[in-house]
Amino acid sequence: MDLPHKESFFNIGPERYLNYLFALIALVFVGYHIYRRYRIWRLGKPELRFDRIPARVSLILRYALAQLKMPRDPWAAVVHYGIFWGYLLLFVATTLDGTTYWLKTLTGYEVLVGPTYLLYKALIGNLGGTLALIGLLAAFYWRLVIRPPRLRYQTEDWVILGLLLFNVLNGFEVQALRLAMTDLRNHPEWAYWAYGSYPLAVILSGLPDSVLRPLHWASWWVHVLASQFAVAFIAYSKLEHIIFGPLNIFFRSLEPRGTLKPIPNIETAETYGANRVPDFTWKQLLDADACIRCGRCTANCPANLTGKPLSPKKIILDLKAEMDRAGPLYLRGRQPDGPSLVGDITTDDELWDCLTCGACMEACPMEIEHVPTIVEERRYLVLNEGRIPRDVVNLFNNLERSGNPWGYPPTTRADWARDLGVRTIAEDPGADYLWWVGCAGSYDERNIRISRALARILQAAGVRFAILGPEETCTGDPARRAGHEYLYQILAQQNIEALNRYGVRKILTACPHCFNTLKNEYRAFGGFYEVVHHSQLIAELVETGRVRLERPVGQRLTYHDPCYLGRHNGVYDPARLALTRLPGASLVEMRLHRHQAFCCGGGGARVFMTETRGHKRVNHERTDHVLAVNPNVIATACPFCMIMFEDALKTRNLTDRLEARDLAELVAESAGLSLK
Repeated sequence: MDLPHKESFFNIGPERYLNYLFALIALVFVGYHIYRRYRIWRLGKPELRFDRIPARVSLILRYALAQLKMPRDPWAAVVHYGIFWGYLLLFVATTLDGTTYWLKTLTGYEVLVGPTYLLYKALIGNLGGTLALIGLLAAFYWRLVIRPPRLRYQTEDWVILGLLLFNVLNGFEVQALRLAMTDLRNHPEWAYWAYGSYPLAVILSGLPDSVLRPLHWASWWVHVLASQFAVAFIAYSKLEHIIFGPLNIFFRSLEPRGTLKPIPNIETAETYGANRVPDFTWKQLLDADACIRCGRCTANCPANLTGKPLSPKKIILDLKAEMDRAGPLYLRGRQPDGPSLVGDITTDDELWDCLTCGACMEACPMEIEHVPTIVEERRYLVLNEGRIPRDVVNLFNNLERSGNPWGYPPTTRADWARDLGVRTIAEDPGADYLWWVGCAGSYDERNIRISRALARILQAAGVRFAILGPEETCTGDPARRAGHEYLYQILAQQNIEALNRYGVRKILTACPHCFNTLKNEYRAFGGFYEVVHHSQLIAELVETGRVRLERPVGQRLTYHDPCYLGRHNGVYDPARLALTRLPGASLVEMRLHRHQAFCCGGGGARVFMTETRGHKRVNHERTDHVLAVNPNVIATACPFCMIMFEDALKTRNLTDRLEARDLAELVAESAGLSLK
């Protein structure tokens, strides 16, 4: 009895040898391209990205293989899952075929025979081709009919899709011709397993061998040449992301997304920030090569969606163009002339429009880190060029002179708590928590009410806490995000000195920006603290019964996720838990929430800048998202968000319809605590 097996028409093997030769040539093209780009990456500054290997392997499994970000866009998921998994299976099938051929040639042992061959043919070869075909047809429909504006429509894109589609169809044709001469004639029950090419094989089976054999030979060669050309084309098109994408995912920062790296040895540095290729780190240069130009970053950017000139995709592609232009010159020891990357190619307005909200990074399937690159270019504008908007100049001056963004006297920082019996850490060095009140919580009238509500909650729950009082100064977050790294480091070192002097280890803060800075960024300067956001502590106090919610709120709430609490640090649930415990309250979610939440417009020091560009203000756009679910209250957990929502409600005359309230205010009210 004959067992199912693959019959070959190339008994001597010269065709196979030539096939492998062409494959080797194609791989040489790709290898040389990788080497050229590697040399350009090495022009960048050093950066440690080889730590925690198991975690990096996990990133590859989740985002390169499983592509967990793709389902957020259904059409993109169909396209990319189909093409990726289809071609991956076809690659496995080709590798098995070649390995089996050489194993049989050298040892006489045949692997693909019997049920093994049938499964190989059906589950690997034909399934791979079918998935790839579905993905490619979906890609053509997506680009020709749906035409999402975030995509680029260039000749290269059509060449790539056409080449891949031709390879899949040609592969089915080659298999159909072979089936018509073998399985359909001798063992038709074997042919059914090749379901992708079986219908065409039935049509062709009536042709004589004198036609089928030369046609099969020609089609096979066309398939070989087209396939190897597609491999070589990786080096000359955005198909390079097949290699650079997984590499970039592997080297992604494992720090929380909101963490920025300091300028090392800032006192002796000759230049600040980044404008030339060698100013960036090697990872930022790799980011530029990994970009697939899909536009997800720009399609999710709040600044871009409200008409600002900023496009995160353009920022990255500007850097890639500069690498292509200037990189080879640097490698030859020459200093390139021509336009400046920052100012001429990437404009100042683009850089200043960034909210540092991280929506671009969250959306990117290649794990490109747009925000650190933008901040590096802001640093160049501020510290090297001195091109700073007037609002930002005022911000820097106030931070430098008074330690807060508004220029209030430092001696009045604790005035908000004068009648509450709140002690300073100097008065109570054994306190369980050092409450970092923050500038907004200390000086902004609206946010002072939140600070007082939180103080009442902590006192009612018996939490032993203290504040720094006049010894507290701004964490430096606005200065750092606005590009003034030098001022940030001065403020950070001043605060760390005060905290360490009192032996502080546990910090409570109601500001996500302070939370992120104290928790993640002070470590670089010797400040290691356990930092808790007030939403986390309030949720714990409510769950353990230390704060009893008895008075009904009776309101329809929606919760706005602060970028620096949610997307940057992964804290989404505590505020929601506490809000759902409010008697009589109902919580409804906006369309964009949790990791997809839309920024309030205050991040990246934008809360201190006048918004003049675009067709709409970012906080107005976010307010429209709130109105869409028709709540009575926008619940917040961030002083910047509160400022931005209060501004939007007042300027749009919505204060009678909608109210912005912090989580602490809602909990204090339900617990029957005074809000005065």
